[in-house]
Amino acid sequence: MATARELLAKLRARLSGRPDTEHEQALVRLVVGGLIVLYLLPGAVAQGLQPTLFVMLGYLAVAVFVFAHILVAPGESPMRRVIGASADLGTLTWVMAFLGERSAPLFLVYVWVTLANGFRFGQRYLLMALGL
Repeated sequence: MATARELLAKLRARLSGRPDTEHEQALVRLVVGGLIVLYLLPGAVAQGLQPTLFVMLGYLAVAVFVFAHILVAPGESPMRRVIGASADLGTLTWVMAFLGERSAPLFLVYVWVTLANGFRFGQRYLLMALGL
């Protein structure tokens, strides 16, 4: 059986040949989504399951799907990019609407996600993210 180090080396080799940095964005999505779920989990356990936790678990499921799809089909995929940006901005919108005033600082994440799409994938994706 392969060790974790060998699996990581195979994963790196698989992703190193990619023509863009979509896999990096997918990893950021997984890490940030996972951290937010871990942050929300204690409150959900203490206060009963909160809708925000369900939304974030759905977001994390989309993030896992996008990353898995990159591993299976490592070429460029406009649809995968749109799904990722839609998940990022749609989830952010829901969280901000649900949490209200407390989430005002998250507005900066809109700027970050929009610019990241433009810098990573070009003007078309910048405009698409602005439209979302």
